Amino acid sequence: GSRAETLVPGFRALGPEPGGSTDTAGVLLEAGAVLHPTRYLQGLWRACEFAAARGPSGSRAVLRRRRVRSLSQLQQGGEYAAVVVATGAASATIPEVEPWVGPHLSLCKGQVLELVPSVSPIHKDLQESCEGRLALDESTSTTNAGGGYPVGSPSLLGDVYIASHDGGRRLMAGATKEYDVAPEVALKTGLAGPEEAATATGILLPKLEQLFPPLATGWSVACVRTGVRAIAP
Repeated sequence: GSRAETLVPGFRALGPEPGGSTDTAGVLLEAGAVLHPTRYLQGLWRACEFAAARGPSGSRAVLRRRRVRSLSQLQQGGEYAAVVVATGAASATIPEVEPWVGPHLSLCKGQVLELVPSVSPIHKDLQESCEGRLALDESTSTTNAGGGYPVGSPSLLGDVYIASHDGGRRLMAGATKEYDVAPEVALKTGLAGPEEAATATGILLPKLEQLFPPLATGWSVACVRTGVRAIAP
């Protein structure tokens, strides 16, 4: 507990009982990394393009984004020599896939808070994703002054988590958990609506502020995102 408080200034290690010892157990992953899903997928796609460029003459990588309602839809016209289905949260919405993956996947819906320092303007990339579509009433976000997450400090993972991005200028913090949702729910993810966002903020912020008290005085909720992940039952 005490070492964690040194590594992450502002972090508060809590014992098993209120007011108890702060000598709680923890694991420091010195080579651990926090992945940004969008940038990770962008990197994978660039790798595909690079592999195609180095392939036989005429090789190319083409990215097509569309809703797939059945495998037979893809097989029409003989456009593909093979089809590989990733068993993600929405895979069971495909009729031919559902009998194979449905019984073996448990779906969990969750909301995540996207936080920025209150004294800093929301960065351009965050403005593009949240501005004009802010899914949270102003009355539910923190507005006090403060700074960023300690530079070089590890992210935190426990009952709730805090993942640091952009040099501590942006945090992804979560998450709520709603188990056994229908696969179709995975098709409707993105920014949470006002009511859902307010509920998630009310659940998560007290826990997050207990773990990292500076959140209560120096950060604003830019938006709330919702998603569904597939896990082993």
